[in-house]
Amino acid sequence: IVSRGELVQIGGGFRIPEILEESGAHLREVGTTNQTFIDDYEKAINENTSLILKVHQSNFHMNGFIHQVEVKELKKLGKKYNLPVVVDLGSGTFLATETFGLKHEPTVQENIRAGADIICFSTDKLLGGPQGGVICGKEIYLKKISQHPLFRTLRVDKITLAILQEILLSYLKGKAVSKIPLWKMISCPLDKIAARSQNICQKLKKEDISAFTKEGETAIGGGSLPGQTLPTKLIIIKPPCPVEIFSKELRSFNPPLLGRKEKEFFILDPRCIDPSSDNLVIKIITSVYSKMK
Repeated sequence: IVSRGELVQIGGGFRIPEILEESGAHLREVGTTNQTFIDDYEKAINENTSLILKVHQSNFHMNGFIHQVEVKELKKLGKKYNLPVVVDLGSGTFLATETFGLKHEPTVQENIRAGADIICFSTDKLLGGPQGGVICGKEIYLKKISQHPLFRTLRVDKITLAILQEILLSYLKGKAVSKIPLWKMISCPLDKIAARSQNICQKLKKEDISAFTKEGETAIGGGSLPGQTLPTKLIIIKPPCPVEIFSKELRSFNPPLLGRKEKEFFILDPRCIDPSSDNLVIKIITSVYSKMK
């Protein structure tokens, strides 16, 4: 059983209802796109019901006349009818996003405390690790999953596990913000970004490169925190050739430099660049700029 408002499509055209149907599950949609209540779930329960599914809308946002059922309510209902509650968190996070000036994003810990029997979430996106996914929850259900014939086919390799272990240890040691690139970018103060942006521009100008700074916004992106941004100080470059050609040359450089195009300008966001790479960025831009003159 799943709310109609939670039948989402993720990247690459993968749709929750189609994925579930491929698994052999029979989907029972309840409620409406914008309004679903606990009674809608209860009315749909019958002798064939296997589980209650809640899917977090991690890659889009609805507002206005809406109502969604919380995990705590679903857990009470699941307990009443002896049904497991499965939560697909999507991007997933262990940290309180509001601490960084963003809107609250449901954490894995919150959903565990709310009583979810199984929680699925990405190991990349907001977790900041390698591409993959986690299924966590109660042992009785995880044991069944691990014994399924597809489990061996879909298990990740040792390299992915090694990287994921380091990421998770960073969280356990309280070092996620200082160690994981994603959270280093999100947590970086605006004044530090502005100082770096100004410094890069000054050095580019010394090379007779047309560059200046401008206030802007950094989108979190990656299928998480839809519509939310952080303030930043952009680096704006006026290339000596059409921006499409300039951008292509930067992408073809070794190592490549990726930015975005806006009208005739090439734009870099220092929030998305590791500070240790600032001098390398200057070197790449200077090299390509002089070549395209």
